Amino acid sequence: MFPALHWPPVIVSAAAGFAISLIFYFLPLMQKARSGQTVTNASRNETGSGSENLLSAILKRLWNTLLYAYAFAWILSLTSISPLVMGVILVLVGMLRTAFTPDGWNRDMIGQPRSVRLVDNARFILMYVVMTGILIFWR
Repeated sequence: MFPALHWPPVIVSAAAGFAISLIFYFLPLMQKARSGQTVTNASRNETGSGSENLLSAILKRLWNTLLYAYAFAWILSLTSISPLVMGVILVLVGMLRTAFTPDGWNRDMIGQPRSVRLVDNARFILMYVVMTGILIFWR
């Protein structure tokens, strides 16, 4: 059922996507939003059960990025889609995500200012474009 994939580009693609996410999360704007969110969670007394520790957050995002890279590689191996078409699909996915679910995809973005949500959406689009570009040009 699952096609045989060339794993090095999948792993490099996932690492690049994870690195892009880390770079965006270390921006001062995102750090300020994260610290504000921690204060809000602490004031609601959710620190024990509602928030995740740093290691589990990193592992969860690393696992998600690896699954995204695997899914992209799987789609590319099944369809032999051209880079132009894949780029158009990624732009459409990003536009639909931004238009219809600006808060729903990332629970951490609920209640955040528009600038923070825009930076997060830019991170999402850039991460997917780089990951797919690595997979397309490696094959």
